[in-house]
Amino acid sequence: MYYNSTNIAFAPYGNYWRQLRKICTSELLSLQRVNSYQPIREEVLSNLVKWISSQNGSPINLTEAVLSSIYTIVSKAAFGNKCKDQEKFISVVKQAIKVLAGFDLGDLFPSAKWLQNVTGMRPKLEKFHRLTDEILENIINEHKEEKYTKEKDDQGEVEKDLVDILLNYEDGSDLDFSLTKNNIKAVILHWTLCASCLFSIALNILGLAWPYR
Repeated sequence: MYYNSTNIAFAPYGNYWRQLRKICTSELLSLQRVNSYQPIREEVLSNLVKWISSQNGSPINLTEAVLSSIYTIVSKAAFGNKCKDQEKFISVVKQAIKVLAGFDLGDLFPSAKWLQNVTGMRPKLEKFHRLTDEILENIINEHKEEKYTKEKDDQGEVEKDLVDILLNYEDGSDLDFSLTKNNIKAVILHWTLCASCLFSIALNILGLAWPYR
């Protein structure tokens, strides 16, 4: 799923990993960048509060509602507000997290790759890879087209999302380092999966701690 281990977590140590880490720390996770996501967080959480208020006392699955809001925040930070495949991508990520979080006998015997076929894990992961690859391909092409249109119309500097930042390194303008399209897909997928998982874990911890407060 991670495009030959070219994301920051699984890439072998070397110049590629160091440059990728530099991009993540200086451009994707800097204080300025994190603060730029505040309007997205405020908008999504405001919509969540309005939705809860509109239920008029009816039973709701608060955990699912909060998780959906988290996925929306993560995807909007990664892809921006104008992404037609956003909901489709969120749906695939949710399914992938459930599969990856489950127990698989093949994990105990990684050298016996045939076990993943027997347990059905490998076919599932291959299916998720095909789905995410198609969606990410559309998202990247969409961003390239939008960038070309804005440059053509001379619309000036606009707020960049994760995809825009990574695409800056695909054009070859940086002679010391460049990213292929698959490298960009690997980083996007890893970033969204990890961010979603961390928020989900934090939410579960809060849920477990709540009865004891």
